[in-house]
Amino acid sequence: MFYEENTAKISPLQKLLQKKFTSHSEVLLYISIKSGGKEISGFVDLQSRVKSENFLPYLTGTKQLIPKAGDLTCVNISSNKVSFAVGRAWEIVWDKKKGIHFLHLTSGVRIPLPFDPDSPKSSWIPIQTSSEAYKVFYYDILEK
Repeated sequence: MFYEENTAKISPLQKLLQKKFTSHSEVLLYISIKSGGKEISGFVDLQSRVKSENFLPYLTGTKQLIPKAGDLTCVNISSNKVSFAVGRAWEIVWDKKKGIHFLHLTSGVRIPLPFDPDSPKSSWIPIQTSSEAYKVFYYDILEK
């Protein structure tokens, strides 16, 4: 099951989504889900997601945010599908000297890949979830 159970208590991810939704932050999320033999991971430009679909189910906790086609990246290991896209605030770029990185379109800030949230130099912030199978990290350009 890819969705966490909806409980009366608001999850840390739900709190983050509510806060960033109302502040119009330009957040980049990394989400990884492993469940029932399925594995999906990807980077989500939160601003793009908010503008492209009804975001209320994510804010209320009735639907869990997972990467999908149309996000910056979406890798579905189970179905061998990969997709890339340009977001409203972020895009993936390649530079001969710097390699692959995320580019914040307004500020020009670059976040290098590979993604390593455990690095002491990492600016990615982990979000507590109710399951080890559901991992979320975020990067907010306004908090840097």
